[in-house]
Amino acid sequence: MVKLYWIGHASFWIKEPVSIVMDPFDEQISSNFPKIRAKIVTESHQHFDHAAHKRVGGSFELLTKPEKRTFPKVSIEGFPAFHDKEQGMKRGRNIMFKFSFPKAPTPQKEGEQGGAAPEEAPADAPFTILHAGDLGHLLTAEEVQALGKIDVLCVPVGGTYTLDPQEAADFTSALNPNLVIPMHFKTQLMDNVAELIEFLRVCERPVVRRDSLNFSKINMEKAKGYCVVLTPLVFEK
Repeated sequence: MVKLYWIGHASFWIKEPVSIVMDPFDEQISSNFPKIRAKIVTESHQHFDHAAHKRVGGSFELLTKPEKRTFPKVSIEGFPAFHDKEQGMKRGRNIMFKFSFPKAPTPQKEGEQGGAAPEEAPADAPFTILHAGDLGHLLTAEEVQALGKIDVLCVPVGGTYTLDPQEAADFTSALNPNLVIPMHFKTQLMDNVAELIEFLRVCERPVVRRDSLNFSKINMEKAKGYCVVLTPLVFEK
């Protein structure tokens, strides 16, 4: 089971099967931050609104490099990218982190033949989440291919510092994830970026709103093609 919460801004918390915090923000974004004990913290870059790991509790492993690491319940790979369209000359580098969770074998009924149906992914294919960080440019076809299969994409949509709404929609179309979760848009935590509605108008996906996502209870085939707007755990300065 993978359980995902949006803390706010570009920060997410995977509560299960292992506690992971992505891009924790500092007090300039909000004086509030949930009391979370993590095993792993990832930071896409070292700006104040993405690198406040001191606000996270627990004895955790901090990942800040584009490399591949394997842990007991998850494999994490960082893919290098840029925070702007100028090869990082304006805002620096960015890391997109891909989280791969091994799927538990599905118990077979007595007399049932093994093997997945032809249209399904292999039974042992991992469940994957890509957190794009503060991605500021579109990827080449080769870079998209290198990312592989993505079940859930967390993508910045607000522009100014990241992909703008149309670019985020184009990026989503290129990756074709089962679900897309927008982040880094105008809220009470940040007001100098585009509003969420601007992305929703161009993403061409039906929208659902949830407090969290529990992926053990979601049929990914039926859920494919949706945009999920999560309620933030932190919504006030």
